[in-house]
Amino acid sequence: MAQQKQPSDLLEKFVVRMPDGMRNRIAEVARENMRTMNGQINFMLQKALDARGDEHDNRNT
Repeated sequence: MAQQKQPSDLLEKFVVRMPDGMRNRIAEVARENMRTMNGQINFMLQKALDARGDEHDNRNT
């Protein structure tokens, strides 16, 4: 019997190598913010991209 695909199975995945200690720091911040580590990483990446401003959003268009 084939397993039913979950919505998360359809999302892009990317493996990241982190320096020593970074995983623990992210886990701690995620816990403080009541997020999963994945949710915290996505939140921080989005904030960093937003901080760059709109002039960087249209580079490839």
